[in-house]
Amino acid sequence: MPLCGVSAGEFCIMSHAQAVVRQSAKHPIEPAAGRSAWLRLAGLGVLALVLSGCASTMSSRVTTFQQWPANATGSTYVFERVGSQRDSLEHEQYEEEARAALGVTGLREIRPGETARFGISMEYGVTPGAVSVQRPVTDPFYSNPRPVAYVARDGRVYYRWVQPYPFANTYWENTTVPAFRNALKIEIRDRTQANTKVYETTAVHVGQSENFPAVMPWLLRSAFDNFPNANGQVRDVTYKLD
Repeated sequence: MPLCGVSAGEFCIMSHAQAVVRQSAKHPIEPAAGRSAWLRLAGLGVLALVLSGCASTMSSRVTTFQQWPANATGSTYVFERVGSQRDSLEHEQYEEEARAALGVTGLREIRPGETARFGISMEYGVTPGAVSVQRPVTDPFYSNPRPVAYVARDGRVYYRWVQPYPFANTYWENTTVPAFRNALKIEIRDRTQANTKVYETTAVHVGQSENFPAVMPWLLRSAFDNFPNANGQVRDVTYKLD
């Protein structure tokens, strides 16, 4: 079954095209740029994701908490880096992609000599796991046509090939395939209000691809989709790929 997009965990895709993510000790998470204890614990609990076919769409599960100030439009922001992000070319690329996604917020990046009102930080990473896919299977004995005898008007016995009991012997079977959990967390803090956190969002995409740089632009876009969203909102965001 084709999947799109990632976790140190075991995933289960149900028959109604949903996946359940569970933490597994079998796949330790290695450090990466922007990854922290949050990412190592992100696989705990249960997370439902609506998945779409990789060839046509990209889906993410987005969770948002916010106390966005009403007078923020036109305010300035600056990216805040921690740890290995400070000299990471990878992180620099993600900041460039974040600038495009931030266009919907009404904020603008600081210019030389300005003081930023908001500080924006990012944590991200990809972790491996496994997906248990539930797919329909038909009993091989009944799934193939077989000869059935019948008596014709002339009294002679003939045979014809028929498909008996269509769909009557179909059942669900689980099979495991590799999968990856791509995760992004963004925080925005208001420096004019004692560095209070005013926006926090997490975007997660689960699928077969471990190419995180290719997934990151979509995670950023979904994180700011319909910004600032309702506080405590959990939703699925799907984009049609070009």
